[in-house]
Amino acid sequence: MFLRLESGKRGTGSRQSGFALVTAIFILVVLAGLGAAMVSISTAQHTTVAMDVQSARALQAARAGIEWGAYQALQTPFPAGFTCPASPAASYTMTPFAGFTTMVTCSSTTHSEGANTVTMMVLISTATYGTAGTSDYVAREVQARVAK
Repeated sequence: MFLRLESGKRGTGSRQSGFALVTAIFILVVLAGLGAAMVSISTAQHTTVAMDVQSARALQAARAGIEWGAYQALQTPFPAGFTCPASPAASYTMTPFAGFTTMVTCSSTTHSEGANTVTMMVLISTATYGTAGTSDYVAREVQARVAK
């Protein structure tokens, strides 16, 4: 019986152990990339929803400005501090909701209908939030005509 010793020879499975490490690193990089993409998409969705809510609030603030302007315009005589001139339009600023600024402009024209004189008033209400040119800027405008 001969005992044969071979020196410097490794087992056959040792050549594949480096391949498993490369595969594991590749999978980690791919998973990290997918995670970063999911965070980016989630952030964009949250921002979109927040701006949609602000847009709805701006519309309600503009509508509140129209309601205020119509009430003021239909008072006889006009309340102190409110006029609806023929030209140029008068502007009024108010803050119906926190953070929003609403500007109501009013202009009028007078028409004769038989023996009656009718004053047509055009009200434009613009509600804004944030600073123009920034990512949180929202503006909505509503227009109404009122006859008196």
